[in-house]
Amino acid sequence: MTRSTYLKYFDFDFTPPLPEDLPKEHIVDLFALEFGKLRSRGVAKLIIQFVYDQQQHLSSVEFLDVMIVKIYFDRTLFSSWNINDRKCFLLHSIWLALDTYAGQYGWDRNYCQNVYQHVLDSGMTLDRWWGKPVLHGPSQMSVQAHVHCSDTVDFSLGLFDRKKRLLKKRLIARSLSTLGTIDTTYGKLEWLDQTLVHLWDSNKRDYWDWNIETDQLSFHYPRAERGDPHGQYDFARIYLAGIIVPRNREKAIELLRKSAEQGFKRAAYLLKKLETEEDPQK
Repeated sequence: MTRSTYLKYFDFDFTPPLPEDLPKEHIVDLFALEFGKLRSRGVAKLIIQFVYDQQQHLSSVEFLDVMIVKIYFDRTLFSSWNINDRKCFLLHSIWLALDTYAGQYGWDRNYCQNVYQHVLDSGMTLDRWWGKPVLHGPSQMSVQAHVHCSDTVDFSLGLFDRKKRLLKKRLIARSLSTLGTIDTTYGKLEWLDQTLVHLWDSNKRDYWDWNIETDQLSFHYPRAERGDPHGQYDFARIYLAGIIVPRNREKAIELLRKSAEQGFKRAAYLLKKLETEEDPQK
């Protein structure tokens, strides 16, 4: 079997798991995006495993092209920190593992240090244009996606004039999802005409329309729009989750009613639950 020549994947492992508000996916995403890939002697993925035994600190296990580095973790101390201190600890743990084993696996120690420092100096926030700008030939205007990632992930579309000046920006979705979710959800961006921008879901079936004149944004889920009860139920779940569209409980209830009226039992059950409980987001 060919050994990996590049390190480019990262992850955390907590046993037992920590509370859900821990921003571990956020830190992994930010670091991996800035890291890109680095020449490596056989390791493609680095997993930081947090352990409660100090004697295991910075020990490692390797299998196939995955390396697990154990970092000592004081759960009581960690729980007393604020969210920024927790993020710093997670980020520093990645750098510590890289720096410790750089010589053994041929990793560029200065490169790892620079990536770590860059993410730290950014306040562990990502703010950048995503993908390539798409030009509308006749008008010479262009559109491009934008991502801002701090405690939430904001995905937007920006409109530029022929001199590359930003004219307006439209939020597509704000969620607690990771950058990996964005990368696997949002697909091709294109112009349909001089006023309408079309953004495909990666499934090449669902899509967003943005009218740059009226600034109206709409998400289209064809299965639901055809009146399919299962599609209406799935679309309602999307609005409840607020992952690829802004969260909209009222719209979800409307879709569930349409699905339930057609006899879809799961929609009826969820509708009843929503109508009898208070909105946790209020």
